[in-house]
Amino acid sequence: MSLKRRTPVFLGLALVLSMVLLAACGEANPTPPDPPASPSYSVRVVARDGTSHEIDLSSLEVKDGKGGFIKTTGTIVGPDTFSGVSIDEVLEKAGGFTEDDALAVTASDGYTMTLTYEQVKGLLMVYGEDGQALKVTDLDTMLITSSDGDLFSSELPRLGFSSPDGAVSDGHFWVKSVAELTVVEGLSDWEIALTGVESVGLDRSSFESMAECPDTPHPAATFETTTKEGDAIVYEGVPLWLVISMFDGGDAEGGHYLFNKGLADKGYTIEVVAADGMTVEFTSQEVAYNADIIVAYKVDGKPLGEDEGPLRLVGSGLPSKKHGVKQIAEIRLVNLPE
Repeated sequence: MSLKRRTPVFLGLALVLSMVLLAACGEANPTPPDPPASPSYSVRVVARDGTSHEIDLSSLEVKDGKGGFIKTTGTIVGPDTFSGVSIDEVLEKAGGFTEDDALAVTASDGYTMTLTYEQVKGLLMVYGEDGQALKVTDLDTMLITSSDGDLFSSELPRLGFSSPDGAVSDGHFWVKSVAELTVVEGLSDWEIALTGVESVGLDRSSFESMAECPDTPHPAATFETTTKEGDAIVYEGVPLWLVISMFDGGDAEGGHYLFNKGLADKGYTIEVVAADGMTVEFTSQEVAYNADIIVAYKVDGKPLGEDEGPLRLVGSGLPSKKHGVKQIAEIRLVNLPE
């Protein structure tokens, strides 16, 4: 009798022990969780005819790449390895891309960089380990969707440029968080000479990067005026003092240009030279932080025409009408203080 009364107890203990052992085994050998799903990205592509296409990047072939970029301060980021999709395949899904086209790449924060047909095809200047420009090289243009390292693992998809040796190209082309690609009318590259404490060439993409950067402490400028026929027009650009900051010796560590106010206070002359040689002058004091003397590159949202561009001076702060120089070819700082 007593044996029969004890049997359920032993059975209960055995059951509890087996549950404990099973639980312990479960802890030692847990069922692996499902791997996290890879992020899915899409971009909006606006074709030349105005039609809009939402392109799912995960539907395209993924390829590996390697590359890096150089900031305006000379700091090199990368190179690193990454994966993504060909920009050609993305554009093909929305009707294609021809030699007569250019491509405006817009980030989620509104930053826009416009690439020529050649740049979209990867023809970019590459730089050495010391930051020196080497040559224009044919790179693979991609929208990066994942990265093996940390350098390009966030703010995706990102425009990137790849080569077998991990070439380094200009940072302003590596647009982050790409939201939209717009096929626009083709445009030409240009470069004007800036001569002062330093001598540099200001090209179209560098100027556009200044004018479009949402993080800059010196925002872009606009000027509203009317044509001879009385039509309202709006010029877009940046203050002249911002362009001066590129070559007046006031370099900033954070990546943005820093105006050399101390040098401007001492006084020097700014000469703005047109393609035909016409030259106007400003004093450094009247230009310093003056948002009403503007170097424009667009009118009514489009690049300046040949009769005005690539750059011209506009703004209510110009001393006279003759100071509204068109077709700017060079800007010089002269009579610099010792």
